This record gives sequence, structure tokens and C-alpha cells, in this order.
Amino acid sequence: AGTPHVTIARHYDPAAKLLTLVIRQHTPPTAGQAEKSPVPIPIRFGLLDRHGGAIALKSGPKDPGVPEQTLILTEAAQTLVFHDVAQDPVPSFLRGFSAPVVLDAGLSEAELAHLAAHDCDPFGRWEALQAIARSACLVGDTHPSALIAALARALEQAQSDAAFTALLLRLPAWPELIQLRPDADPEALHRARAQVRHAVAVALCEPLDLVI
Repeated sequence: AGTPHVTIARHYDPAAKLLTLVIRQHTPPTAGQAEKSPVPIPIRFGLLDRHGGAIALKSGPKDPGVPEQTLILTEAAQTLVFHDVAQDPVPSFLRGFSAPVVLDAGLSEAELAHLAAHDCDPFGRWEALQAIARSACLVGDTHPSALIAALARALEQAQSDAAFTALLLRLPAWPELIQLRPDADPEALHRARAQVRHAVAVALCEPLDLVI
């Protein structure tokens, strides 16, 4: 019972061109089950460079590398090391929604925006945008500049996939926000989400009219 929580810590060594990922899993206790054993969790991932291109995943110096990999996390903690990583990458985890887990990858807002703009995986782009939107809604940001910029980029690609763009434009639902902040005042959280929605609508009224 319960949903596993996965945390990912990363360290990049520019001198050695090594990227180390430490991936941990933990399932919180539930009624009648205080301690949980690790479960198999498939984590499909890739790395992006500063231009949005794929960085080859090389497990050794002579490894030719692959653009994407799936780790089956079976232990409480596992470590991965990748060689010949020429720059500090932006990782894209849980591609294709490879596992129904709660993920904390420690990504900054700028890194999430980079994924939202460039990730080759549609779920990765959607989840990055949702993460930016969740953060804005939880604090009631009256000018969510990162979210507005990310949505503006999504609108630029609307003609190539209008249905997917419509999904990207949807803010996290109110029940989802309540689950993330169960101690919050429901009315205040509702107002905060409405403030973000209004700010996005005002900032993007012209491109939205063009799409409509």
C-alpha cells in the first residue's frame, strides 16, 4: 500500500566530466504496514545539454553511449555514474510516465523551464510545466514569469500539435493542490490558483486569441 517516493541527488564533476546520480526510494508507512521493502521501479531517463540536445549516457570511457536509458530501481538506494559528460546536464526523469511515483529530482525552476521547452519526451515537457505551475499556484504568484514564459513557448508550437498544447495550458487542478498542501486554507488556495490563472490570461491574451 502507498505510493513510493523517489529522490534523486546528482553531482557533476566538470574536471573529470563525470555525472553521479544517487537514486533512493521510500514508501511512507500506512495502516498496518509501518515498514516497507523496496519495490521494482522503472525509471526511464535522459540528459539534455544547454541547447536542448541529447547527451549520450556512457557507463564507461569506452562505452559508445545511448540517448536514453531505463533503470529498474530495486534497492533502497542505487548509484549511477556517467562518463564523458562535457557539460552540466539537465536530467529528464520518468519519461513516458515510466512509474507512478512521487518524484523529487531537485530541479530548479530554470531547469524545469528548459525541460518544458526542449525535452523530446511529451510527458517530460508536460510534467515540467506542471511543476512550475504547481509552485506558482501554491504561493498565489501574481506575476508567475517563469510559467508565463514556458506557456508562451508552448503556444508558439500550437499549430504542430494543438491537442497537446491544450494539455500544457491546463493549470493543476484544485484537488491536486490540496493534496500537496493538506494544511492549507481551501478558500485561500482556490484564490491563489485563480490569481495565477488571471495573470496567465492577461499576459497571453494575444497569442491565445491567435490560437483560438
